[in-house]
Amino acid sequence: MMHTALHRALLRSASILVPSKQRGEWLQEWTSELWHIRHTRSLSDPAITAFCLGAMQDGLCLRRNLWQTHPRHLIAKGSAARCLLLMATLLATSYTVSLLSPSLRAQHQAAFRDFRQHLVLIRAQRNSDDAAPTIDPAQFQLWKKRPPRFFDDFAFYQLLPASQGTSLARASINLFDLLGIKLSSLRTEEKCDIPVAVLSNDLWKQRFASDPYIAGRVIQLGTQRATVAGIAPAGFHALPGNVDAWLLEPNAGAFSSGPGFLIAHIVPSQSRKLWKNFGLFTSRLPDNIVNDFFCSSLEGRIPRPDLVFLFNIILALLALPALTSLSLGEYRFRSARLSWFTRLRRWSFLTAKIALLLPAIFFIALDLAYLPPALTPSSAQSIQRVAWFLLCLFGFRWAVRDQRGRCPICLSLLGHAARVGHPSKSFLAWNGTELACSGGHGLLQIPELPTSWFSTQRWLQLDASWQVLFRGPNADIAS
Repeated sequence: MMHTALHRALLRSASILVPSKQRGEWLQEWTSELWHIRHTRSLSDPAITAFCLGAMQDGLCLRRNLWQTHPRHLIAKGSAARCLLLMATLLATSYTVSLLSPSLRAQHQAAFRDFRQHLVLIRAQRNSDDAAPTIDPAQFQLWKKRPPRFFDDFAFYQLLPASQGTSLARASINLFDLLGIKLSSLRTEEKCDIPVAVLSNDLWKQRFASDPYIAGRVIQLGTQRATVAGIAPAGFHALPGNVDAWLLEPNAGAFSSGPGFLIAHIVPSQSRKLWKNFGLFTSRLPDNIVNDFFCSSLEGRIPRPDLVFLFNIILALLALPALTSLSLGEYRFRSARLSWFTRLRRWSFLTAKIALLLPAIFFIALDLAYLPPALTPSSAQSIQRVAWFLLCLFGFRWAVRDQRGRCPICLSLLGHAARVGHPSKSFLAWNGTELACSGGHGLLQIPELPTSWFSTQRWLQLDASWQVLFRGPNADIAS
């Protein structure tokens, strides 16, 4: 009984490999042959098991022949469904890499970080360059005591001379609290000979090899010793000055007489009035002289990845005609066989390709830029933007060329290339390459030397009488 159950299980397994329409017929055939063998041999005869294993081979052969003659499912070579499936897999893979990498996930979060709302950078109106310091420390101290009606909090920082290649700035102790950035809980109010410093992400990676335990340590910044309070987040480029480290100053009166940068928080109820006046307001100087000041949104200084990516898409579209022709060829769609559904499906396929291509490019460029741990955020951003442009440019080129090489009816890749004509007879007859649709829908004629009467590829549609000569995955697709 044990041998009988094993033999039947093998035949059942073999029938699973057979196409569903033929499964019952083949199972009956194998069962009858098994009955005949069992009555002519003993149950322990190895020939019975060999026959059952041979049925498995027959099932695999039938399945292989079905794939070769009727590959109408997703794995059909050159099919539109397979193309979209591969692109969706590429998108899912690149996105999964982003999620699984802790450092890359942190970079993604930093790239889309929004600072505290209603933060502005204030400068004197006499200077139109917001990257130059224009606010005196006395002005900061005056507004700290008597804030104008538009603002309720201020933070100030002042650039210091570079020390051994390190750019330093002295900042008020509330700078990072005002920006909404949480640092390690270090007591900075206590009087101490060693100042407290916040390191930029670039300096932390380059000088200290991304040491996660650096907070609280005393380090040397050029000629200045400081205790590390924390690390500024990656992508923190909203503040002007290109600072490597900020020395936090608890005493607002300890700044030198030179100008600096002033960050202010707008009272929410006064925000509309201020921006209605284009960010201009009037206030008194420490010497009681009235002067005009100008506000610019701090959030507007943060490069948004989506806008940068959109800019690279536009650049790639502008450069695309230099690499390939944007024409999809001459397609005579006046034939009665081509329905509106067929035309809509063709353009929907092109749209779906681009819709899957763009987010895949977005995440692939981020993966290339931020996965190497040795790269600084500024270097990674440069790699990211170059990768976005190049991937968009060659991705659009592939999408257009792939669309031109497909049958407009079944959307399968054209093949069976054949040379037609002679170069010496280009003015008498066309000369080039002819591709055929495996489903018998038509021929694509691509000229070798474009002429005034044959400048781009042409689609020659075949009538139904030709389809009996073709044997392909889409020969019976209704048009």
